[in-house]
Amino acid sequence: MKAVTALVAALALAAASAAVLAHDSPAHLRTRLQAIENRVNAASARKDVNAVMRTLTTDFRATDHRGRVMRRAQVEQQMREVFRTLVSYEGRGVVGTVTLPRPGVATATVRSRGVLVSRDPSTGQRTRLEVTAVTQDTWVRTRGQWLRSASTTRSVTARRDGKPIELP
Repeated sequence: MKAVTALVAALALAAASAAVLAHDSPAHLRTRLQAIENRVNAASARKDVNAVMRTLTTDFRATDHRGRVMRRAQVEQQMREVFRTLVSYEGRGVVGTVTLPRPGVATATVRSRGVLVSRDPSTGQRTRLEVTAVTQDTWVRTRGQWLRSASTTRSVTARRDGKPIELP
């Protein structure tokens, strides 16, 4: 009887695991990650740093186009500084190819465009910054939710008040 119970339990676990894996197919996961990306852009438009930070792991790392790495705390600090002078933000990120290299880990290419209008605190002048970027992001499933654990910028272009600029 114990052997039958163990067999039934093992089959149930295998079926549940298969259901979870099927549920997190690349196509389904792409839809889930797109929804998170949409929420991040909406939170940014509201200048809600806390909502954005809740989508990142505690050990999140961002690597910029020059190879410089920022930790989660640095990303948060920079975001708070930018949001202080931000008049408006409109962003859109499109999640492209998603791969699942191992259970609970996903990578995704994200093409994003953001338009930030800010006010220089010393002059009061408005500045419009348009940034287009492609990132390769790593996501991990933690306690039933997907969180971004790393983001590496592959390419970026920027324009300030309509003129191309080189980002530092």
